[in-house]
Amino acid sequence: MSGHTIKVTGDNINQMKQGCAVIDFTAAHCGPCRLQAPIVDKLAAEFAGRVKVGECDGDEQVQIAIDHGVTGFPTLIFFRNGEMVDKHMGLLREDALRERIAALGC
Repeated sequence: MSGHTIKVTGDNINQMKQGCAVIDFTAAHCGPCRLQAPIVDKLAAEFAGRVKVGECDGDEQVQIAIDHGVTGFPTLIFFRNGEMVDKHMGLLREDALRERIAALGC
């Protein structure tokens, strides 16, 4: 888990999705996930107070990944008021991720 992200588990997933949020579904064995993590962490700091940014280890939280249709890592899912509004599977450049977070309108 990165410095500015929230560790997502079964205990906090519903709370995490309220308001505006991004969850980065990742796995320890995933090379692209290791590249994505510092980008996600940087943007978590940039959007702090407006957008919650979480990291969910799909290998540890299998049911959460299944419930959200995660079929590969990394997968970024964007939520507004508990509803999924966007989803991206694969590595996402910093500028593209910033645009998607800004599109949440928070």
